[in-house]
Amino acid sequence: MLNECANHPCKNGGSCVNQINGYSCTCPAGYVGHNCTIEIDECASSPCKNGGSCENLVNRYICICPSGFAGHDCSTDCFFKSTLYVGQVSQTIDNVTCDRWDVHLLPGTLLASKLPDPKLSDAANFCRDPDGKGHPWCYISGNGLKTWEFCDVLFCQGLYY
Repeated sequence: MLNECANHPCKNGGSCVNQINGYSCTCPAGYVGHNCTIEIDECASSPCKNGGSCENLVNRYICICPSGFAGHDCSTDCFFKSTLYVGQVSQTIDNVTCDRWDVHLLPGTLLASKLPDPKLSDAANFCRDPDGKGHPWCYISGNGLKTWEFCDVLFCQGLYY
């Protein structure tokens, strides 16, 4: 029987199986095709969330996340500098839903002008840090009292995969 595998037709580490009148390749992870020459595009399914860009690698991908997001698919909301945080977390560390900023602040006031959002209404009820406490926070109301609490937002450092 003629050895169809003698000239190593399987590429990219594929293994060749000699057959009568031909051969077949068993492709390694990340490759397909008769001779294992087609690399699978792991980015084709758009796995990166929140505007992250996908870098295709062999049998895996890496998401390059925009500021404010981290994780394997950029789905983890986080902050680098608390005063610049513009994510969409709206719950405190005690799982209390945040109040809207425009309920507690008037447009043009000093604290309102320090919000990173273009308009006070854009801040909605998302956690922010306009006064530089060092961690995103929000106003909460309960039992007739207005107070504030830090939010459940992670610091981005160390969240890359």
